[in-house]
Amino acid sequence: MFFTINLRRMRRLALPLAGLVFLVCLWRAIPATVPAATDPNEGVPVPVVMYHSLLPGGNSDYVIDPALFEQDLMYLQQQGYTTVTVSDLIAYVNHGNPLPKKPVMLTFDDGYYNNYLYAHPLLKQYGMRAVIAPIGSVSEYYSANPAEQNHPRYSHVTWAQLTEMTKDGVWEIGHHSYNLHRTDKGRKGVAQKKGESDASYRQQLAEDLQKATELLKTHVGVTPTVFVYPFGAHTTGTDPTLKEAGFTATLSCVERVSRITRDPDSLWRIGRYRRPPGVDSQHYFEPIFQKAEE
Repeated sequence: MFFTINLRRMRRLALPLAGLVFLVCLWRAIPATVPAATDPNEGVPVPVVMYHSLLPGGNSDYVIDPALFEQDLMYLQQQGYTTVTVSDLIAYVNHGNPLPKKPVMLTFDDGYYNNYLYAHPLLKQYGMRAVIAPIGSVSEYYSANPAEQNHPRYSHVTWAQLTEMTKDGVWEIGHHSYNLHRTDKGRKGVAQKKGESDASYRQQLAEDLQKATELLKTHVGVTPTVFVYPFGAHTTGTDPTLKEAGFTATLSCVERVSRITRDPDSLWRIGRYRRPPGVDSQHYFEPIFQKAEE
């Protein structure tokens, strides 16, 4: 009798228990995301890494070895991080789209050909994405001069290469000015020169922005929404001019973890950490991720 009663109880419990197991398995199968914040004071911390050139044996402030970049991708994958682009952040802010539980953004400044040669296939291999910000006049030059193309040490990406990179869904194209990535004639990047009138400054910046935007739209089929400050330089009139030109986000060179909220202003001057050579992935990323958790 005792055995019969327990057996009946077990049968009665079997169906709800099976349902519970199913729900647990389903919960584990759903990718972890962060719901969109509704309070501007809430949000998601997003670590952003700044790369430049990749070359075998690279060991300078702005050049690292492709093997180290691959080590970074492997480490991020092992730690459960998901790469996002600026478009993902904009969708989170403006439309409430969720972000991954552990987001990270990889960015490449200047648009070197070696980004296409080395970073592009590695990103595809590991199923990751990145943001590249080419200099408009430089990509224009290399696109028009075939003999200068495809040299890992000095060439920059062409329109055709950028088009391939975007079609693969791996890259988002940013804007790094048409011809203001320079420090001559009293100007540093897109910052206003000393003694320059506000009206003159904003007009020159607007013309430069428009030229690069039109080239990218014509030759690559994209209209950038993120501007990457050359050298991280900007002044009072910079952001208003960028907003008038249609940009909704900017990337700075300030090393900090930015918190992206429902406030559109959180998309401006997003902090980034430069990736130096000579530091393994764990020791590079751990302090950054610790700041993101603070």
